[in-house]
Amino acid sequence: GLNQSIRNSNDAISLTQTAEGALVEIENMLQRMRELAVQAETGTNTGDDREYMDAEFEQLKTEIDRIAKSTQFNGQDLFTTGSGTTTFGLVIGYNSETSDEFTMTLSGISSFIGGATEVTDIGALASVPAAITAIDNELDVIRAERADMGSVINRLNYTIDNMSGIAVNTEAARSRIVDADFASESAALSRAQILQQAGTA
Repeated sequence: GLNQSIRNSNDAISLTQTAEGALVEIENMLQRMRELAVQAETGTNTGDDREYMDAEFEQLKTEIDRIAKSTQFNGQDLFTTGSGTTTFGLVIGYNSETSDEFTMTLSGISSFIGGATEVTDIGALASVPAAITAIDNELDVIRAERADMGSVINRLNYTIDNMSGIAVNTEAARSRIVDADFASESAALSRAQILQQAGTA
């Protein structure tokens, strides 16, 4: 049970790292989208310039949605889109007590196709401020989520260290109970051999 709980914790770390890796790329794309929006906001650009910038902007929107919908661990979706959440129940102990379980909840990655945080486009100057605000809001969500994931990974690392120590000490205790005391058994063997030799003599 101890060793399995260690494996469970390692699996939970792998799941969390997979989700965090996706969020890193989403954050990078959001930063690029924000950069494009700020660039589009300046008056030195023509309408055609903004359309060119919007072409990349739209591709990044689509890719963020795709990552949010397709990131999986062991065949399970890690994110929802919109305001939904995905919850995983993790068992990190060797008993059936609730103290050996905790849930990890992943916030939904806002869909840029529609909804309250909709980012329309940056092809028109008037739509740029709303796009920047929506991107900033989503960046706040992503950063909070990454901070939560980092804290979960740290917690699980401590859990693994603790369980590993318990497993070693439990095995040592078992050994002291059931394994032969080599020194004592060697002395008993020598005594028996001397008595046997004396009897033979």
